[in-house]
Amino acid sequence: MNESAAIPVNLYPRSKRVAVLRRLSFVAAMLSLVAFGLVFPFPLHSRRWGAIFDLAHAPAFCILMLMITGVLDPPAIGLSRRFLTILKMSMAGVALLAVVLAGIGLTGEFLQKFANRNPSWHDVAANTLGLAAAVCWIAAQHRRGVLRASLIAAAFALLIGVSVDPLLEIHELELLRRDMPLLASFERPRELHGWYLRSADMLRTSDWATDGTHSLRVTLRPGRYPGAAFISPEPNWRGYETLKLDLRNPGQQPLPLIVKVHDQEHEDSNFDHSDRFHREIVVPAGEDLTVSIALSDIESAPAARTMNMENVSFIEVFSLGVEDEQVFFIDNLRLQ
Repeated sequence: MNESAAIPVNLYPRSKRVAVLRRLSFVAAMLSLVAFGLVFPFPLHSRRWGAIFDLAHAPAFCILMLMITGVLDPPAIGLSRRFLTILKMSMAGVALLAVVLAGIGLTGEFLQKFANRNPSWHDVAANTLGLAAAVCWIAAQHRRGVLRASLIAAAFALLIGVSVDPLLEIHELELLRRDMPLLASFERPRELHGWYLRSADMLRTSDWATDGTHSLRVTLRPGRYPGAAFISPEPNWRGYETLKLDLRNPGQQPLPLIVKVHDQEHEDSNFDHSDRFHREIVVPAGEDLTVSIALSDIESAPAARTMNMENVSFIEVFSLGVEDEQVFFIDNLRLQ
């Protein structure tokens, strides 16, 4: 028989053994990919990337659950029965798989603290809700009528519900980008999500403001370096000349504070004191003060390098220590 008359190899049927091995290899690859994503120290540190990762958790675990179930038992997720079933997935088996995947997610979050990442119970909850959505979808394939429609609706509701907060966070970050060169004005409650405290409490208030109707009220408590920090402001300060912020001291004594600024690369110095910008200020008793800092001073502050003004990641206003509670207001952080 000549070569042209030979039967093409791809017309031969595949054996069940080959199909099983390929599908199991696919399952192993998917599990490895998810495990990698959970613990890999991604070099992406910002509020925006945090929101994107938060948004991905529930859909990723939902898809993983459906893909593994579909590889083992295609009809279980609504595919045609003509596809080969490797292992019949009862609802008990589906529940067991969900528990295993939830355990993988929980373990991955625990291991993140060894990979320069921040473990979060919120992420564990998002993983679990994604798995619950997949279970609802699978359960719907064995039902008819109103119950089937209700289970499908529940699956979508779980995914949409867990995605609302990350989507709102991403929207808030787009508003902050739009507002540049205004960095913070506290006109929206979600602006506070970018602020973190040390030995202090904060409250968005209308008691005093220099831009709009609201400001941030910070109550310093006795402790080391009490204050408030703005994490991940809009990072690109190139092209501006001055950082300004308005402060008010409602107390009866002058309030000494320190303004600190650094970029993302500051982490590489193990947060060395000489690798960032500091400026000491005093807010007079019962008065307002507009602090004005030349960006050239911030840029040249690190002792051994130039600060990256396109990747500013941190602004903090704090005290060296207070013996009694003290209050100050902050508003209208902007670049000029």
